[in-house]
Amino acid sequence: MKKAILMMTFGSPEEITFEGVADFFTNIRRGVRPQDHEIQTLYDNYVRIGGTPLQKITREEVALVEARLGNEYSVYFANKFSNPFYSRCDSANGSRWN
Repeated sequence: MKKAILMMTFGSPEEITFEGVADFFTNIRRGVRPQDHEIQTLYDNYVRIGGTPLQKITREEVALVEARLGNEYSVYFANKFSNPFYSRCDSANGSRWN
């Protein structure tokens, strides 16, 4: 049986738009959509810093770990609050999200 590694983050907005940030913020709050002014504040902060490199950096890390470990391990990537969600991770069917 092949071993597996799951690399996880909390996630980040899938797109830096008002609705993209709203979706992410709603996930953090367990399905309760924040008020528009709260979403706007978070959106403005993401715009101010030029978005978020979290997904890109984590995918790069996954590739580096895969390259280092070779075929000994399957390496998976998932997030808690954005796609790909760790709650949907199913290594039994070979799903992988990197």
